[in-house]
Amino acid sequence: MRNMNRVLLLIFIFIGALLIILSVPSEQSIVSDVTELELIEFTYWISIKTEMWWRFAYEMQLKNNSDKTIVIRADIKYLNSEGDIIDSTYVENITLPADEERSITGHSLISVPSAKDVQDAQIFFQRR
Repeated sequence: MRNMNRVLLLIFIFIGALLIILSVPSEQSIVSDVTELELIEFTYWISIKTEMWWRFAYEMQLKNNSDKTIVIRADIKYLNSEGDIIDSTYVENITLPADEERSITGHSLISVPSAKDVQDAQIFFQRR
């Protein structure tokens, strides 16, 4: 009986997480001074909600379109509907070998009530 309750709880959590993922908009603005960098895809979603904070997970698929290794920093800013910055995070020293793709994942904890206002994300890439 206990195992059945655990299984049902896990199914409930999975379905809840799936609904959260599908309900968050993932449009974003991209700014970059690294011309050979291509952002193939960027998505973010809410992976955990508590009364104190929400955990926003993200994944970005990057490609180096040059014949040399590049090292970059990615700054991710979470914005409200007016474009104001609610919170931000960064990823340092992303190394992309020549002509290669790489997936970068991570997360940000954003406090409630601000987390409820996240409507968009902006990414800025800069060379290191």
